[in-house]
Amino acid sequence: MSETEAFSHQYATINGLRYHYIREGSGPPLFLIHGWPGFYYEWHLNIKPLAERFDVIVPDMRGYGRTEVPDLPPEEAYTDDVFAEDLRALVEHLGFDKVSIVSHDFGSVWTRRFARTHPDLVDKLVLFQP
Repeated sequence: MSETEAFSHQYATINGLRYHYIREGSGPPLFLIHGWPGFYYEWHLNIKPLAERFDVIVPDMRGYGRTEVPDLPPEEAYTDDVFAEDLRALVEHLGFDKVSIVSHDFGSVWTRRFARTHPDLVDKLVLFQP
């Protein structure tokens, strides 16, 4: 079994798109958000160690990795607000009241927007290379 097959690959319908995410571990929820043009694999070396203490969720954001590409013009489908709304919907879908998030690159831009529009859902936030 390859390293990526060892992860728990899951899917959910989020804002009309089939979203892919990895979910491993148990404990407080911790989202890892990739940058551009990445996908969940950017975090593959971090997932298992973090899963020893956290419920680690690593989504492929819309149009990236195994998540569906929206059938909309890019200027409508890929705004910071849209990414933030997708993240909010995924948090809600998974039933969390508050989450911690680590993100980098463009993921930090999307996560910052999420934190500004939904501060009640954020426990801790780590942004790097924004």
